[in-house]
Amino acid sequence: MRLGIITDVHSNLVALDAMLQAFEIEQVDAICCAGDMIGIGPYTEEIVQRMMQIPNLKCVLGNHELYFLNKNYDSMREEEREFHKWEHAQLSSVSEQFIAALPKRLDFEIDGITISLLHYAYDKEYLPMIQQPTFVQLEPLFKDVDSQVVIYGHVHQGSVLHDHNRWFINVGSLGCPGKDKNIARGGILTIVDGSISYADLVVPYAVEEVIKYMEDVSCPAQKTIQRIFYGIEG
Repeated sequence: MRLGIITDVHSNLVALDAMLQAFEIEQVDAICCAGDMIGIGPYTEEIVQRMMQIPNLKCVLGNHELYFLNKNYDSMREEEREFHKWEHAQLSSVSEQFIAALPKRLDFEIDGITISLLHYAYDKEYLPMIQQPTFVQLEPLFKDVDSQVVIYGHVHQGSVLHDHNRWFINVGSLGCPGKDKNIARGGILTIVDGSISYADLVVPYAVEEVIKYMEDVSCPAQKTIQRIFYGIEG
């Protein structure tokens, strides 16, 4: 069984399509998404519709899906609030129904290996992010998750750590490349006869298409988004 893994797609349709093509070449059997399909990027409705078309998709809510479902903008800065209201207005009732049906956590088993898929550690709200975590930090962070493989996201920088008994896999943000600009990040988890292996999958894509589309649709906060999440100054 080969699982394609993505997280933090963040409404970047061009990056997602490039990764889906790579997954097709790699002949993955299913795809896991650890939340945050939407948010930050410009292709809001398009990304949800594309995700709905993926066969054998396992997907969970992220904080940006919860922003949409809860529509609580009170704690947001003005520019952030403007973007989220614009973004949420793009989503159809069909997309809202799809998002509302997603769980916060999904537990499943493949060939005797237990797997948990979630956006991040959660206790009434998402816990503070640990950048560049160690294995010792992740065990107590995910103390309520006892699966052999924990697939998560939220922290845009990837981290894959394991010992003989347990794996913590964050492939890094697919749709927010940061300084990498034109690189979509994903991974492939392979389980054969109870044995686990993992490989990163990095795919180049036409980031200039995303930037131009932000401008074409008058995406709010686009300069801030480009600087923080795409590494583009000016």
